Amino acid sequence: NCVTFSVSARQQKPEEVMKFRHTLVRLMSLAHGNALEEISDNQFKLRTIDVQGLEPSVLKFLRETHEDYNFNKVEVNLHLI
Repeated sequence: NCVTFSVSARQQKPEEVMKFRHTLVRLMSLAHGNALEEISDNQFKLRTIDVQGLEPSVLKFLRETHEDYNFNKVEVNLHLI
């Protein structure tokens, strides 16, 4: 579990650990939402947890890899995690 690996750093770097954990939750939410959209043949768009909290470059990378190269959104997202 990625959160478990951050426990030891929480005392020395509380802000960085919190940012890491929030990013992880956002990426997991996005991955699950994309997976559900995929199995529904994209019949609906799901809301996810605050994707605007992710870096714009990450969102751009996810969008471009799908649109320009037709990569699977879920797989790319899981590689980021």
